[in-house]
Order: sequence, then C-alpha cells, then structure tokens
Amino acid sequence: MRVASSGTRAYPYEITNPADCYPVTIQAFKDSLRKPNSKEDEFLSLIIAAATAYAENVTGLALISRTVETTRDFIPLGESEGYYLDGCMPFSAGDVGFNVGYELRRTPVQSVTSIKYLEANTIDSYVTINPDNYYLAKSQAGNFSSVLSRTSEAWIDVQLIKPVLNAIIITFIAGYGNNHQSVPADLRMAILQHAMQIYFNRGDCSDCGCADSLPPNARSTYANYKVRNL
Repeated sequence: MRVASSGTRAYPYEITNPADCYPVTIQAFKDSLRKPNSKEDEFLSLIIAAATAYAENVTGLALISRTVETTRDFIPLGESEGYYLDGCMPFSAGDVGFNVGYELRRTPVQSVTSIKYLEANTIDSYVTINPDNYYLAKSQAGNFSSVLSRTSEAWIDVQLIKPVLNAIIITFIAGYGNNHQSVPADLRMAILQHAMQIYFNRGDCSDCGCADSLPPNARSTYANYKVRNL
C-alpha cells in the first residue's frame, strides 16, 4: 500500500481473484533438489509460496496475473488522483475540476476490466464508465501504469457521482500472465534460488524466508526489477 503524503489517504488495493499458480512449479523445484518423490510436495509448495511472496513484496511486482480492485473518491485530479484531501469533500462540484489520471500502483497492468462510480441520489447503485472515455498507459520498467482520459475534459459529468468516499471502483488485471512461463526467466530463477536457500537452511534462518541470506544472484535480480515507489 502506498504511504500517504500529508493531507491524502493511502490507496486501498484488494485482490478479488488471486493468482492460481506460482512462477516456479513444484516439478522444477524438485528437479533442482533432485527429489523425484512426492512425499514433500506440500512442504515444497509452502516454500515456493514464501519465496514468491518475498519476491513480490521486495520488487513491488505482481508476477502471475490476478484481479485487483481499488477505490477512489472522484474523477482524478493532478495532485490527488481521485482522493478528497484529508478525507474532506469539496465545497462544490466545481472544486473537483478536470482530471489527469489514476495511477495503478500494482504492476505490470495487463488491462482495466471496469471503472464504476456510485450514482448520485442513490444508496448503492453503481454505473460503469464507458471505456471509450479512458485508456491504459502501460508502465515502462520501474514505473506504474496509469488510466488516462482520452480528452482534456472530465471523464464524466461530476454531478453524476455521489460525493462520498470510495465512490469510484477500479478493477484491473495485474501480472505478467496466467502461467509460470509468462514470468521473466531471471525472476523465476531468482525465486527458485531463494526457495532452495530456504529448503537447505530451514531452521537456521533469522526469519521465516531466509531473506537475510538471500543468494546474491537473486538479490541483484530483485533489485533490477524493483518498482520505484515514490
């Protein structure tokens, strides 16, 4: 989660449909350990899960694709990206102004599934914004993707949006792809090396993921992929 600057709320992100596999298969892990039997499969799966979680946390990447949902308060402003300052609503719709874009701080982003807003004068009725009104500007290495307006004007009439917190729901797909082969080979190798480190040094680590003794190749690979989270 992004650390909120003074006067702004942090961005909430929720995985609504998690990845259904890992960047490293059990078979690849077993081959590297030269253990053909299946007696330790559950344990090996836990190690792969731990190494993958560490890789995603330290790099800021989503490796295998998953569905992510995040919220904003209104159509985005250049400085607030769709958040009321200090959680306070503007005095009038005119204070909201026109938009720049939403930065999606989970990467890489494959696609935006939908952007919905809570309709004014309703309790819980959401309306889907026409995707022709915006486009996805995919990230370059080390940066985040953004959803931007196709024009210099507001995406929709701000009077249509209910003036409450979390009035906008953005759903998108983040990750390299749906299988391990979609993840860059050096990242997969780094996770495999890390997993092997955990396996051979379990019980001797200062933490549950043996992060303090991370193999040098894995450490440098993670550093190369680390997203700049300013």
